[in-house]
Amino acid sequence: MDRIRRRDWMALCTAAGLALQLHTKQSLLAADGTPAGLDLAKLRSAGVLKQTKVYRNRMVMELRGNIEVREPLKEGRKKETRSAPIEAESTLDFEEHFAAADNAGLLQTSLRYFHEAKVENTVANAGSSLQLSDELKQVVARYSDSELLLFSPSGPLAPAEIDLLKMPCNTLAIHELLPLKPVQLNEKWTVPAASLQRLLSLDAIHKSDFTAFAKTHQGNRVDIEFNGDLTATANSVPTAIQVEGNMQIDLASNAITWVALVLKEKREISQSEPGFDITARIRLVRQPQTESKYTSDINLTSMGNDKLAGLLMQRIESTRGRYQMLADRNWKVIHDNGQAAILRMIENDRVISQCNVHQVAKLDAGQQITLEAFQEEVRKSLDKNFQSFATSEERVSETGLRMLQITAVGEASELPVQWIFYHLSDDSGRRISLVFTVGGELVDKLAGTDSQMASSLRFLELPAETTQEPTPAKKPEAEVSSLPTPAKKASVK
Repeated sequence: MDRIRRRDWMALCTAAGLALQLHTKQSLLAADGTPAGLDLAKLRSAGVLKQTKVYRNRMVMELRGNIEVREPLKEGRKKETRSAPIEAESTLDFEEHFAAADNAGLLQTSLRYFHEAKVENTVANAGSSLQLSDELKQVVARYSDSELLLFSPSGPLAPAEIDLLKMPCNTLAIHELLPLKPVQLNEKWTVPAASLQRLLSLDAIHKSDFTAFAKTHQGNRVDIEFNGDLTATANSVPTAIQVEGNMQIDLASNAITWVALVLKEKREISQSEPGFDITARIRLVRQPQTESKYTSDINLTSMGNDKLAGLLMQRIESTRGRYQMLADRNWKVIHDNGQAAILRMIENDRVISQCNVHQVAKLDAGQQITLEAFQEEVRKSLDKNFQSFATSEERVSETGLRMLQITAVGEASELPVQWIFYHLSDDSGRRISLVFTVGGELVDKLAGTDSQMASSLRFLELPAETTQEPTPAKKPEAEVSSLPTPAKKASVK
């Protein structure tokens, strides 16, 4: 009897094993008997993306390489470049709430709260660091067409803060690396150029051989590897990028939980930024959450067009010059030593206008320069380039400063030029000047941004140890591409 029972038990186990093998085999087959493959495409759908709205992300980027900058153009010399080593490490630790996705599964808006956002740089052995302030830790990421806009509901971000938050592994787009249909293990698929453009925050991709494949599948874990070479445009200049990486997917939560990237990029020098030849290593760890108390009070519907336009401005702040103003994001700070600064308005890597900011020697409290005296100083500074005054007025700026504005027209290098001079002062005698230079055919592109910048300027408090005001600085050397020679600084006294 025992032998019979043992024999029956063994037969039952064998039958159960065969049934399990048959079930497993059938589960890997589609209705027509072909292999079903991994259905990773569902993770791209808007429905699945909306199921888990909140993620905790921690992203670390380590960067090594060299930057290249153009030397100031001097008479009798050709354009020259010089290089310098650069090292950087950035950390972003943030909760992200996916607020909107379109029917194709493309995420359009997310609300982010940064528990940590910092970067440490070393360029040519000179170190610097930046950390996002507590007041600006709530951030909205929103696509406008193909451009990713980052802004804080609490106030305008500075250019360096925008760069810090715009790392080259956009969490709104990492799911777009997944295939559009079920795949087998080790079966390669091509990642669309539009998805790579969103992921890496590029202007455009002109050529790509980027592919990915599922390497392993164990339980609920799927490991994916990807690589490719890209020819692209970033900040309106050509760039070449090699990408290698991998990511992990948790099928139980339908979530991408790990991404690692190695980017080797060689980018040309632009009108506003140095070129570089760098290697960046990026690691991203993600954890699905049920909710986020930090992003729940960000109300996008309460932001009207006027408020949104203000938040999309950038905060230009000179800690050494002790002033601050707001500007459109196409204005770039080229030089700032506290005494003088150069800003350029750049569109598609073309210089539209240049703004020279100069500290002016302090007057005694209560003293002010008259509009007529300012006009005479402007006329003398332009000398033979001057033709006529187009406008001349005095008013109070938005920040309560006395503001003189003079627009002069003339020629430089036989080309029509318009100069817009601003002189701002307070009751204590502190003064600063802004001179905008723009070619005559490009005046309309300013669209009042000069007035907005000047009117938003405010003085920051001087350090307690400061005993005297700085003297006006000499005009810094700087090459002005695609612009007539800017006017000499008006020696306002």
